[in-house]
Amino acid sequence: MQKPKKVNTNTLTKLCKDFLKQHKNGGENDTSLAIHSFPQGEGSIVFRMKINSNDTVVGTFIYRYTNEHKKVRKISLGKFDPETYPFSKATEDTALYRKQIKQGIDPLAVNLSHTPEKRLATFKDVVHFYIYYQTQSGKKDRDNVKRELTKNVLGVKKFEPILDTLAHEVTEDCIEKIVSHMVKRDIGRSSNRVKTYLTTAYNFAKKRQATLGALREKGFPDVDFSRIRYNPAQDVATDPSFEQSKNNHLTEKKLTQFYQSVTLDKDDSTRFCMETSTFYLITLNILLGGHRKRQLIDVDWGRVDFEERSIEIIDYKGNSGKPREYLVYLSDTAIECLKRLRELSGGVGKIYPFSESYIPKQFRLYSTWAKTSVKYDGLRSTCTTLMKKHFKKVIKNYDPDDVKRIQHHVFSGVQSKHYDKNEYWEEKTALLTEWEQYLKQLGLWV
Repeated sequence: MQKPKKVNTNTLTKLCKDFLKQHKNGGENDTSLAIHSFPQGEGSIVFRMKINSNDTVVGTFIYRYTNEHKKVRKISLGKFDPETYPFSKATEDTALYRKQIKQGIDPLAVNLSHTPEKRLATFKDVVHFYIYYQTQSGKKDRDNVKRELTKNVLGVKKFEPILDTLAHEVTEDCIEKIVSHMVKRDIGRSSNRVKTYLTTAYNFAKKRQATLGALREKGFPDVDFSRIRYNPAQDVATDPSFEQSKNNHLTEKKLTQFYQSVTLDKDDSTRFCMETSTFYLITLNILLGGHRKRQLIDVDWGRVDFEERSIEIIDYKGNSGKPREYLVYLSDTAIECLKRLRELSGGVGKIYPFSESYIPKQFRLYSTWAKTSVKYDGLRSTCTTLMKKHFKKVIKNYDPDDVKRIQHHVFSGVQSKHYDKNEYWEEKTALLTEWEQYLKQLGLWV
């Protein structure tokens, strides 16, 4: 087979298809092709194609070079994947080896404690490994992890020296440079999130060498994380001014002001005109007792039962890691909100027709208009605080766990064994009916 004139994802994919075709016509089942040469003395990249047991092609990038003793050496870089390990990534992964060769060092002789086909992990590998695991495992937060780390770490040119540093040599100063750079760019809240992701990524790399073996079969490069003994991100301080405040809730007065200042009438210039579907989703969430943002957004119309006055919500968060379904009672006003949402969406798909990012945008616009900070993420704590305060006043023998049951907190011990989606239905129904009347007194409208 001939070397492609231009090496990229498309040409390598075509190369694999052509090789498979030749194999089916009686051709060989294993071949290697030099696809890229570096400057003289720095080696080349070889692309090996092999037919596996289920008659598909596995393409592997191999770094080939000659050491000072004129002996040809090979290092497996990783298996070709158009999305997770393209040619450009394989080229990047040779940078450390080429640097060592220029210094007269044989890369395979640097660390005799690990196998010849492995190389020591860099900081970039730690980040890529965490993103790759999140994606392959289908974790709920995978899109956020990939977006934040790609945009704010992997995609920042000034961080390239840090990214190429061996993972076990990265210091707190390196992580602080990343965080402070984000703060200077006025994305401080994301900086705390990224710091948390990097802390988890390092802990993950330290503990999951076995998982790496499984992922390697799916194309992740064969690298060695065993040198990592210290997590450089764990002791980097977060900026408290950007953290989610545990007291980020609205008072009775502020909640009343919110409903007095919002309108759905575009011609009313005296109040803030909020997008209709978003307004009804916000009001529904408050009426249901304050649930996590994604829990309501993910609900489709098949989980709404108007006759039984219930909505089934799936909670993806919790120590078990397994989705948990639970039912929430629908008061008269909550049903009215859902009927309005059904009119707007046509009753097809999910109850909220827009993406998750649209809701915070509406709150930012409102906060600018009202010259005060109001956030969707604060509604859950708002409901928690106001429900506890009100129920304590009006309900005899009030049980503090009642609010937790409404919001479907996970109970530990004996309680959790007997807690399913239908439990405490009568208690929750009575509480949410009382909650609806209280909210109407504060000025809630639909």
